[in-house]
Amino acid sequence: MKKVALLVVFFVYSCSTAYSQEPLRFARITNTPDQMVGSEILKLAYKRLGIPIVIVEMPGKRALVESSEGRIDGEVHRIFRVGKDYPTLI
Repeated sequence: MKKVALLVVFFVYSCSTAYSQEPLRFARITNTPDQMVGSEILKLAYKRLGIPIVIVEMPGKRALVESSEGRIDGEVHRIFRVGKDYPTLI
């Protein structure tokens, strides 16, 4: 019975921390139509998961630097070959 009570407390605590989290920040390259579509898809997907996000517009080079150095959580999307030059990005 103690194990069940401990599990209940654990799940209640873990759920409450999920709702109080800071929004994830994603960079969107300015004035790029496919980035605009991609950001709307990200917003919808994360909303369904209950995870708040913020889309930040910035130039492409700045977005790459910000994401590769961990100052933002990610980018809306990038071309595949960028990963070869920036191993911190997946």
